[in-house]
Amino acid sequence: MIGLVRINRGRNNADKRNGWIDYVTKRFVMMLTALIALCAPAAAETYLLSTGGPPNHPWGFGARYWAERVAQRTEGRIVFNVVPDLPQAGIDGDDEFAALAAGRIDAAVGSSLAWSGDVPSLALFALPCLIDGPGDLEALVTSPLGSALFEDVRALGVEPLAWGDAGAWAIAARTGPLTQSRDLAGLTLRAPAYPPLGEALMVLGVDPIAADLRLALTQARLGMIDGIMARLADLAAASRPPDGYDTWTVWPCVAEPLVLAVNRDLWLSWSLQDRTAVAQAALEAGVVQARRARGLVQPDAPWMQVAGIRLVRFTPDEAATLSLELSHIRARWGLLVGPDLVLEAQQTLLTPH
Repeated sequence: MIGLVRINRGRNNADKRNGWIDYVTKRFVMMLTALIALCAPAAAETYLLSTGGPPNHPWGFGARYWAERVAQRTEGRIVFNVVPDLPQAGIDGDDEFAALAAGRIDAAVGSSLAWSGDVPSLALFALPCLIDGPGDLEALVTSPLGSALFEDVRALGVEPLAWGDAGAWAIAARTGPLTQSRDLAGLTLRAPAYPPLGEALMVLGVDPIAADLRLALTQARLGMIDGIMARLADLAAASRPPDGYDTWTVWPCVAEPLVLAVNRDLWLSWSLQDRTAVAQAALEAGVVQARRARGLVQPDAPWMQVAGIRLVRFTPDEAATLSLELSHIRARWGLLVGPDLVLEAQQTLLTPH
């Protein structure tokens, strides 16, 4: 009997030891699994990024550059799906800002001119003959005025992160250079539907019509319109202009900075680390994109040789005359943009830069 009791006690002790080992093992496995889960990268989230141009366009190039840098810097936690000409953005991006603010679009590289219908202060860049070239534009967007414009955007539900540049606009007709009002009078031109620009053209005697560039190129070939106004970036990315459209005049009446931005609620949902990464990537993309767009205006730009066109610029006297002819349009739209804002812009541009 005594021997049996000792044997049973030994078995009980062994069972207890085995149970304890099983318990410790299970706890260790659970802790190890939790640790692995913590150390593993977070699942990627894919977001819709709207842009106004295809990959071979500076606009689309900038959007893809931003997306690539975001994916790298967030280690794949944030992925932008870049889609040009989204239906949600509307024609020429007119509905893009509203869709971005509402969350129907997550991020965008958008036109300040297209967004000015929702953010009136952005129409500053469409005031005729206010901004003369990329130097003036850079001076404005990097000044306190640029920050104030970003505050206007932010107040409406969109987080602006960086400025880009859609580049110069140009006009052409078979009649040759268009540097004086008498050159423009009576022409039917394809032009963007930005109100200050449209009114400026009408004052100069132009009949402006809104049309997709590809359609406008076809209409020009068929003689249905007299000329075309287009971004040089659009021309560089499109097919060869129609015969007879070999001289394009750089138009000094409008600037078009781009805005790299994210829906405000989405922005606030990201960690500080990811917000910093996305913002830094946007700044880099804006610089690279603007440089690419502005390079298209250089006299030795290869795309012009391929397209068989040359660029003509206004002389200082011609630019001054045009500015005077359009001064009342600039003043009237300046009241809608904000007189204080316009005055600040003028003072900024008077400072050497």
